Amino acid sequence: MKKVLIYADKANLRPVGGSMGYLYNLNIGLTQLKNKNIHFLNEDNIKNETFQTKQNIKKIIPSKIREKIHLFKFLIDTLYRNEKDTAVDFNKYDAIHFHTTTDLYRNRKKIKNYHGKVILTSHTPEAPYLETLDTLREAKIPFLNFWRRKLKEIDIYSFEKADNLIFPCKEAMEPYLHTMKYFKRNCQPLLSKTFFMVTGIQTKKLIKPKNLPLLNKKDFVVTYIGRHNQVKGYDLLLKAAKKISKIDPTIEFVIAGKEGPCYPDDSLKNWHELGWSNNPMGIEASSDLFVLPNRETYFDLALIEALSVPTVVLISKTGGNKYFEKFKSNSINFFNPNDVDDLVNQILYIRNNLDISQVKIQNKAIYENNFTPRIFAKNYIETIKQIIKG
Repeated sequence: MKKVLIYADKANLRPVGGSMGYLYNLNIGLTQLKNKNIHFLNEDNIKNETFQTKQNIKKIIPSKIREKIHLFKFLIDTLYRNEKDTAVDFNKYDAIHFHTTTDLYRNRKKIKNYHGKVILTSHTPEAPYLETLDTLREAKIPFLNFWRRKLKEIDIYSFEKADNLIFPCKEAMEPYLHTMKYFKRNCQPLLSKTFFMVTGIQTKKLIKPKNLPLLNKKDFVVTYIGRHNQVKGYDLLLKAAKKISKIDPTIEFVIAGKEGPCYPDDSLKNWHELGWSNNPMGIEASSDLFVLPNRETYFDLALIEALSVPTVVLISKTGGNKYFEKFKSNSINFFNPNDVDDLVNQILYIRNNLDISQVKIQNKAIYENNFTPRIFAKNYIETIKQIIKG
């Protein structure tokens, strides 16, 4: 196999969502396969002086101010930083795989003289510029209209410039068709240069259920893990919980993830916020049902985590979630997106009609046959081979 550079700092790989979580799991699979031809930036995983400086800054600058500094630096670097003088020689590689539109844009001068394949995978559940704008808005960064225009230009440039795109599945392109006019207008040419390859994740050999002391053992526990925003459908689940509280008081909702821009209703007694957690699988292992209520869906790693635990899942019939219809299993259930009443009805149906302890076992088999890091890495290698050959 020819040499490939994944444009991501190996020191930043983490078992989280988004591009770093995707690459964290891919790296595990590549290591298992003993692959020597696919490389990352900073493969020695060196925590250099810049890293240590950042750690020291964390100790003395309040988090909100630190976030604003970080965001301003990100914006200025993206628009004006010139990567052409960095140490990496792109022409030593047959393909460069970018995982954000902003990284590709920052390297626009370097790739002018690059003779290999430029590949892009975007990981956001909506147009990338919209997700960035949400973050800027929450941090109260000024000149939003200016940043909106510039970030949209960056997205368009990057999707046009990439020789090939990789999406997990065709359904995962839906959020881009819905939220990005450029994508909808250019659907056919973009589709013609797109390859599809589903993601995999590393699960733990032994998942210790998280102790949830607030709940009664007879309660039916529904879990949500993720950002508290409308794209993720947090507000839809909150409305469903309010309705269910009047129907079945034994159904409890356990919520993990950073609060904002949507927030819970403190008067709701069946709603329990745990905050950010580094043990999402432990929370899922303690639950009866994992819900993914997204309005728009790319291909959510949290869903694959839930399958691996295993946990029975209920997901909105949108975007990348639709891929899972192929398994035709009553351990993977669907509701109509944006439909709170259907969400309520499906939760109640699962609560009253499924033997959770038996049904959830099906999801473990689905995970092991389709979504392990080894399978992920094998598919990745074959996809890259096809791209370079083509």
